[in-house]
Amino acid sequence: MLLNVVTVGTTYFRYAGTSIPETEIIYHIISSILGSVEEEKIVTNDGPIHTIIEIHFPVLYGDDFFTLFGADKWFKLRNVITEIKKRRGKGQMRIVFSFPGVSGAGGTTTRLILQTSETDYRSVERAIDRVQVLVEIIESQMSKMPPEVLEMTYCYEAAYSRWRPDFVKTNKRIYKYSNDNWKSST
Repeated sequence: MLLNVVTVGTTYFRYAGTSIPETEIIYHIISSILGSVEEEKIVTNDGPIHTIIEIHFPVLYGDDFFTLFGADKWFKLRNVITEIKKRRGKGQMRIVFSFPGVSGAGGTTTRLILQTSETDYRSVERAIDRVQVLVEIIESQMSKMPPEVLEMTYCYEAAYSRWRPDFVKTNKRIYKYSNDNWKSST
């Protein structure tokens, strides 16, 4: 998981199981848009996931982010990550994108985390493509979440080619999303 303490205005790029050229390409793409990038190589254990790419974008998630990033750079980032997945074969690859909040929504300070662990490169490609589509539905989904949400996590469902709410955290509880309802898990 990304660093628990994320500094506003700082881009974080954490990775494991990538080559130096792959890492440099991703670093260059995000630094050319967002400036300074804090990077960290993650040490993984011998678990099922050997390739990890985590990026914290220091801007709110929404249309303005995609305007800032630009379609060409987003497409290039997607292609680099997809190529990394192709080279790794059938092993799981974990991708995490996080944002300090969501623009246009009442809870702009609610941290957003999008994460997926895929074994198929086409699923990775579709997941990244659909990050932008989520902009249109996230505000209505946020209105159905429990009050005072500090952090919301979405997971990608490859079987349905969509991002879905997974769980949210408040000061007092964690709520899990199941059967179109939020249920307290603590």
